[in-house]
Amino acid sequence: MNPNRIGFSKVGKTCRSSFAALEFLEPRLQFAAGAGVGALVPSIVGDTLPATVVADSKTTAAATIELTNDTASTVSGPAKIALFFSSTPTLGSGATRITRISKVVRVKADHSQSISIKLKAIPALADGTYHLIAQISDSKGDVSTAAAPETVTVAPPSESLSVAFAPLPANPLTSGATVILTNTGNSPVALLPLSYDQGYSEDAAGQESVGSVIGGFFLGIATQLKVGGHLNLHLGPFDKLSARAGMYYLTFTLVGIGGSTIGLAVSPTQVTVG
Repeated sequence: MNPNRIGFSKVGKTCRSSFAALEFLEPRLQFAAGAGVGALVPSIVGDTLPATVVADSKTTAAATIELTNDTASTVSGPAKIALFFSSTPTLGSGATRITRISKVVRVKADHSQSISIKLKAIPALADGTYHLIAQISDSKGDVSTAAAPETVTVAPPSESLSVAFAPLPANPLTSGATVILTNTGNSPVALLPLSYDQGYSEDAAGQESVGSVIGGFFLGIATQLKVGGHLNLHLGPFDKLSARAGMYYLTFTLVGIGGSTIGLAVSPTQVTVG
């Protein structure tokens, strides 16, 4: 006999056996529907963004997002957390997304969870002032947002090089001299298209050139100078330049594409020629 069936006999002129099937169900647990992950309250409690960032550039900055559970039960599940730049402190249609991550979160009632998010890059935005905004959303469609307390200024990329002579050696006419290039802009500068001239000048401003010049190119050195970076460029002997005897300042002219002058350095002291 099937152990899951119980037999019942019917009494009548004809006796027949009949069986009624009883189904044994496995126990099932039911969970009460709780708040979605989007019910968590986000806040930006810190970030490593500088006061001014450059549009369309890489960044190592990160933001710390704190998710607070103000409900009476644990909130858990998959969530998407995104960061935006917005010209207003609210998340509107004009906001630009910086990055987004997917993460499973679990926050007990009356507790908070902190999450660090790397920005990786600054979008190509128009220059101006922006609010950093965090948004958390879940599969139920629940969405919460929060803005950072401080704004960020987005500036357009700019390239700028300054040039200056290092302290001169005892005899730069025969040993040469060193010029220091500094990237004073907010974007890396490519050096390979650039060239330079070295020469003499009768005035400390380097405007009254004397004699011939010697040209050179940035060969065998770094192809790019990072923001705030320095590069020491050693110039060859100046006695290869032809000039009448006299007292002159040394000059270094940084030349761009098309022959335009990017920077001019003049030695702090004069040298004797001839």
